[in-house]
Amino acid sequence: MRNFVRTAGLLALASGLAMAAGTASAKDMVFGFIPNDMAFPYDVVLADGFKEAAAKAGAKVILLDSKMSMEKLVNLLKKAYHWNHPSFSRTVH
Repeated sequence: MRNFVRTAGLLALASGLAMAAGTASAKDMVFGFIPNDMAFPYDVVLADGFKEAAAKAGAKVILLDSKMSMEKLVNLLKKAYHWNHPSFSRTVH
């Protein structure tokens, strides 16, 4: 399971890096990650794998927790969208 999560994190990170390859280097990359709820072990492992993959690529991760609230999730997405970082990935998982 952990290998699957790590692989999924690497694939998500690689796709984000590929999409923004022309706009910034990996060190300038910032990925926002919003799991369902960090109280769930699956989401913790998923977030850890994503952060680990980003660190290996030299990218930064901003982890936001929606706490299983659709309203909070939408507000976090709006907030992240308006950060306007040139390489912020707006991929929804």
